[in-house]
Amino acid sequence: MDTWDVAKYFDKVSKFIPDDIVYDHFEIQDMNVDEFPAEAFKKMKARNITIFANNKLKYIHPDAFAATFEATTILSINHNEGLTNENLPDPIYDIFNVVRQFKNLENLEIYSNPIRTLPNNAFGSLPSLVVLRLSLSGAIGNLKKIGSKPFSGLPKLQSLELFLRDISPEDIRLSNQPLSLYKIQMLLNVIKCYLLLTNLI
Repeated sequence: MDTWDVAKYFDKVSKFIPDDIVYDHFEIQDMNVDEFPAEAFKKMKARNITIFANNKLKYIHPDAFAATFEATTILSINHNEGLTNENLPDPIYDIFNVVRQFKNLENLEIYSNPIRTLPNNAFGSLPSLVVLRLSLSGAIGNLKKIGSKPFSGLPKLQSLELFLRDISPEDIRLSNQPLSLYKIQMLLNVIKCYLLLTNLI
């Protein structure tokens, strides 16, 4: 089966979408596609976007969702088995470059994608982000490298859930985080959780 041309499809669909409409939820699941190119979804806008189980998906252009950057407050990128940030043809396709564009995010979940690197200042500046759930471990994903200050630029962060294997508190610096960070959970690193919490004070 040939891969689906997302941009071509939404060229047709967008004719029937009013310019001022913002959908509650836009779910992209089980699509036979290897890339979301720039402006792939045209004028589609949604408050909640889910990208789930698109196992052929390898690349998302940072401007694929350009029309909804301001409208989206919830973003979930889960169980996409081909979506890695290792050996990319162009670093622009790093999934974190996509996430940084959604400046009004309040809730972000990146879970069970084969992401190998958590880059420097991974999330850029997301001034409204309150909840972050991040899983970079499991059968299809094992983190190899963590950059410096990966969680900087998140002044309103209150809940941080990390699902990471073999990561020490020294690897994850949360300095400069506000005291409003009331919940932190490190599954698979339970013994090290206390040491990480001491770095918050």
